[in-house]
Amino acid sequence: MQFTITVKNSTTQALTQKLFLYIEGQKNTTAVKKLAIGESEDIVFEKHPSDTKIMLSYLNTESAIIIKAIGDINNISPRNLEIQDITPQGTVKYSFT
Repeated sequence: MQFTITVKNSTTQALTQKLFLYIEGQKNTTAVKKLAIGESEDIVFEKHPSDTKIMLSYLNTESAIIIKAIGDINNISPRNLEIQDITPQGTVKYSFT
């Protein structure tokens, strides 16, 4: 089964930071493209029975890899990831629904 996450850039600047989405336990990661202001992208994932978490990873300005569980996979309904801000330190602020 597949499900879609729509990623939208709601920041006041184009995304220049590399962001990655993946399903915990799967080997593939998907890079979020460098979205312009207000632009969005649909990313389609395959869901396996053992999948439980949607993960976001990125590199901050100190070259530390940040990995966050942003949501559970409890159904295959479409989801939305809104990038709201990226701080000067490289922290990504987001809303996931």
